[in-house]
Amino acid sequence: MTWLQQNKVQYINDWPPNSPDLNPIQHVWHLLKLRLSLYERKARNIDELWERVDVEWNKLDKDVCRSYNDIKPDRIAAVIKSKGRFTRY
Repeated sequence: MTWLQQNKVQYINDWPPNSPDLNPIQHVWHLLKLRLSLYERKARNIDELWERVDVEWNKLDKDVCRSYNDIKPDRIAAVIKSKGRFTRY
């Protein structure tokens, strides 16, 4: 949590266990997977895969990643209403 605090990233310390809709990192993982899927050929080995992950991770726009952290009140209300289960988010 130190990095988050130093970079003034707001976070919820106690995530509801069944509410990935509130977890902004899921959007970042999706974006990273999308970028990795754009390579013309699959990585030949684990080292090449990690190299690609490193390259694409470092290309991620910090402002875009921060925007995923802006949890809107309607999203929170939907998660509360669903009691932590699946929502459209």
